[in-house]
Amino acid sequence: MSEIKEDLNEDKPKQKKKVLFNSLFQRLKKIKHLDKIITVLFIAIILLIYFSSSFSSGTSSSNSKTDNGSSGQETDIILIYEKELEEKIQKTLASIKDSG
Repeated sequence: MSEIKEDLNEDKPKQKKKVLFNSLFQRLKKIKHLDKIITVLFIAIILLIYFSSSFSSGTSSSNSKTDNGSSGQETDIILIYEKELEEKIQKTLASIKDSG
């Protein structure tokens, strides 16, 4: 007897979930143009993520440059290194073209 009562008690939450799901599904079916609404919401979320990430990355890079007092010197060193690498690459490419 107690086993039957336990089974009935376990089925009640399942039945409530099914009824809730079915009622929610029926409400969603009644909404006209649901696919268009979902598409617009999806695009809005994507745009929100895109713009929030672009704004946050822009502010963090400017903050890191202002926090370091030597950011101008580091930029100069990076530019010098970049020019040196470009020259090495140009020399290497020129030697490859001449060898052929």
